[in-house]
Amino acid sequence: MENVKLVVSDIDGTLIDSHLECPKRNVEGIDYIRSQGIPFAIATGRPFKMVEKNLKQWDLENRCDYFVCNNGATVIDYKTKKEFNQNCLSKETLHMIYDLFHDLEASICVYEGDTLVTDKITEAYEYRCKVAHIHKKQVDFKEYVQTDYPKMLIVSSNEVQKEIIKRFEQIKPDSYRMFASSSILTEVVNPNLSKVAGIDVLCKQLHIKRENVLCFGDEMNDYEMLSHFVGVAMENAVQNVKEVCKFETKSCDDGGVGEFLLTTL
Repeated sequence: MENVKLVVSDIDGTLIDSHLECPKRNVEGIDYIRSQGIPFAIATGRPFKMVEKNLKQWDLENRCDYFVCNNGATVIDYKTKKEFNQNCLSKETLHMIYDLFHDLEASICVYEGDTLVTDKITEAYEYRCKVAHIHKKQVDFKEYVQTDYPKMLIVSSNEVQKEIIKRFEQIKPDSYRMFASSSILTEVVNPNLSKVAGIDVLCKQLHIKRENVLCFGDEMNDYEMLSHFVGVAMENAVQNVKEVCKFETKSCDDGGVGEFLLTTL
């Protein structure tokens, strides 16, 4: 494969395995491409502070050149610490969404660094905070949220998630869009926001074209990214993601990202 000038990877189910570790093969693959002058970036729905605190555990300290966080709302050059923000949800929109969904057994959340701030503590919220190693905080949501945020997260059981998505599809709003990033996580973002928009910021900064960007992913929140750039689906990816990708690699548990980088580039 020629003309790859940037490699971008999702985290969960892609770069990180089912035990929340980064396989050695992935680290080797990242070291290899960077030795060839190709920068490596992480694209995730997580806020930067939440990702940064896990880099040492994943053996990725000083191995990531760029971060596309909050599903593209925040782009960070890790070397210079320069940060670019775009397409946040307004306070008014956040309050409106809260009014539409707060009657459900779900935790409506915003991120503050590595803290997931919510109005309601649910079993799904407790589980999410535990597995992601993030702090909990319960507040009066509308009183607390007095500014714009990159995104909102609704944490619930899968059954409640189905109701959330059903309501969203009935409303068909113009001011936000909503998608499931796992069986318990529903993400809400500005309609103009996506990982694509964040990676486009890097393309402009690096003076490269979309066809020069190789991306790895597994879930529907990676769909746009994988369809707009050169997409590589994990073996464990959902079928819709596999169908839009040009390539497929081994599963996240088998170090599929590193395997592809080491054997294809």
